[in-house]
Amino acid sequence: MLLFPTPGEYITFKQIKTLQKSNPSIKLKKGSKSNMVVFWKFLDKNKNEDIKESELELPVPVNQKGKVQFLDTIRYFIYHV
Repeated sequence: MLLFPTPGEYITFKQIKTLQKSNPSIKLKKGSKSNMVVFWKFLDKNKNEDIKESELELPVPVNQKGKVQFLDTIRYFIYHV
């Protein structure tokens, strides 16, 4: 579900920089405000797979299949076009 303050198209700062290479007249307006987007998902790994017990913080969330659950997140900022 996406909840943005205004409908329309959005672009990341990295995409703006890429476009500026081909067309230098493209610029971000001074004072433009960004919106934060967070992508998240759960990753399941076996306890004995790629994880050392000493690296885990307690308590460790374990699902019903006996796998350790991690929350992987990516955060980035977008601008309204």
